[in-house]
Amino acid sequence: MFCNARCSSTYAFKLINITYKRTVASVALKRNNKEDLVIRCKRKEYNYYMGQRYSKLDDVPLASKGWTHNKSKGDYFYVYPQSPLSEGDRFQLSDLHLQDSVTQRLQKDGIETLTSFQNEAFGTICKGHHSILTAESGCGKTLAYLLPIIHNIIGEKSSSMNSPRALILVPGRELAHQIASVAEKLVGETNLKVKVVVGGRTKRAMLNPEFSEVDILIGTPGALGKLTGVGIYKLNQLSYAVFDEADTLIDDSFIERLSSIVKRSQWRYELRGTDSSMERISISK
Repeated sequence: MFCNARCSSTYAFKLINITYKRTVASVALKRNNKEDLVIRCKRKEYNYYMGQRYSKLDDVPLASKGWTHNKSKGDYFYVYPQSPLSEGDRFQLSDLHLQDSVTQRLQKDGIETLTSFQNEAFGTICKGHHSILTAESGCGKTLAYLLPIIHNIIGEKSSSMNSPRALILVPGRELAHQIASVAEKLVGETNLKVKVVVGGRTKRAMLNPEFSEVDILIGTPGALGKLTGVGIYKLNQLSYAVFDEADTLIDDSFIERLSSIVKRSQWRYELRGTDSSMERISISK
């Protein structure tokens, strides 16, 4: 992938999603192994090498900084394509013993194997352990938690309307619909039902509620907080709860809504914090 100075600095940053630190990059110049080079820049102090790490607090200039200036004409950076994971880092779908319809759906989308991250997450969640999944964007976190949830609740559908077996909380409606599209593909030919609840139509849903089979409920804290508060959705049959983008959900702007939803479930919970921050959240079934 090649990008030159005709791109805007904002676009270039989003394109590669990589930051640079001048001091670290200058040290990296001493490394002459070209195989470790991931991003090559016209100005070598901005080269990026495999394994470099940067703190979120660093003041990090970008190779594309200042590209809106006419003197930046001719500047560029080049992103070298990276080799895919070796076969030793992949795990066959057959090893998971998923329902045939789920496996076939994955294969239809060209997914024949899972990464070591997804495989480890599958085993941990299937065993009923509380889990925290952390990985870079694009590493398949959504699939990592959806597969074991679907695998375990296929034979344990809810016995009541609007009483999901799995709850997935997200901070925004776009992410909710994105996760729902993946979940709906995976449940495909199974008997599981996916429902999305986000803001915008909450008042209408409260005045004219719909009652149906819901196995996986995906939504935002604001909308779910209101609809569970009036009893339209009940959380007393939950087996799984996922806080996607948890660092955002436990921020001050969401924590009150999140804690109110937790209180309406059958979890035992401990929630401690101050007015400005939450120190601990511990949830168990």
